[in-house]
Amino acid sequence: MALNTKVIGTGYPVVFLHGLALDMTSMQAWYEPLLSNQPVQRIYIDLPGMGGSPVLPLAQANSDDILRLVQRTIHELIGHREYAVVGHSYGGYLTLALAYQDVAVQQIFTTCPAFTAIGDQRILASRPALVAAPVDYREHPKQAKAYQKMSAVISPTTWQAYQAQILPGIRRCDKSFIHTLQREQSKYYRLSFETALQAASLSQSQTMLLGRSDNQVGFEEQLAFMQRQPHGTVGLFDRAGHNLPLEQPALLAAYFREFLRSFG
Repeated sequence: MALNTKVIGTGYPVVFLHGLALDMTSMQAWYEPLLSNQPVQRIYIDLPGMGGSPVLPLAQANSDDILRLVQRTIHELIGHREYAVVGHSYGGYLTLALAYQDVAVQQIFTTCPAFTAIGDQRILASRPALVAAPVDYREHPKQAKAYQKMSAVISPTTWQAYQAQILPGIRRCDKSFIHTLQREQSKYYRLSFETALQAASLSQSQTMLLGRSDNQVGFEEQLAFMQRQPHGTVGLFDRAGHNLPLEQPALLAAYFREFLRSFG
C-alpha cells in the first residue's frame, strides 16, 4: 500500500506528520512559510485513511503497522539518508516513535504530541477558554463545537485559521477508519512499546511545544519526559491548547527557526 505524499524542494529531508483525522494541509500551512527559502526537502505524508491515503485493512489498523508503513515510505523516498521529523498530536506520537526506533532520525520537532494513547489514562488540562473577541459561526455552525472544545483562545483569527487549516483534513478523513483505529478503548491506537518509549532518553536534538490548556493530550507527562532528555528544548505556552499552532503562530515560528539551526 502506498501513502499519499508531497515532496517540495531539495536539501536535508524533513518529514511532516499531521494529527489524527487531519491531513497534510495543516502541516503545510504552518511550516511552508518558514521553509520556502531554506535548503530543506519537505516530505509531507497523509497518514492512512486521512487526506489522499487509503485505509488499512483491519489486521493492520493499529499504530505499530502505521509506524512501519510511515518508516518504509520515508526510506523509499530518501534511501538511507539522515532526516528530521516534525509531528503534531498523533503525528507527534509517531514522531517520538520514529526517533526511538530509526537511527537515521537526527532531529525531531513536535507540537502537542500524544504521549499516552488511551484517553482515560491521560493527565489532561482543564482550563476555561479565553474569549478574545466574539466569533461569527454562521458559515460553519456544525464545526463550531469541536473548535470551541479544543481551543484555548476563541477569536475570529483562530476560528478563521481553524476553517482553513483544520477543516479540510476533517472533511477528507475516513471517519470509520478513525473509529476502527481507536476501537476497544484505543487498544490498537496504542503503540506496543509505548511504556518503553515513555521511559526512553532519546539521543536526538528535539523540540517540543505544549499548551497549558491542552484538554486533548495534556502537557504534564510530556514535560516530565522532556526534562529527562539530554538534547531537549521545551516550550509550555500559557495561551494555548491543543490548537497551539493556530493560537501561537509567532512562537511556533520562533522555536522552529531555532530548531532549523540544529541541522547539519
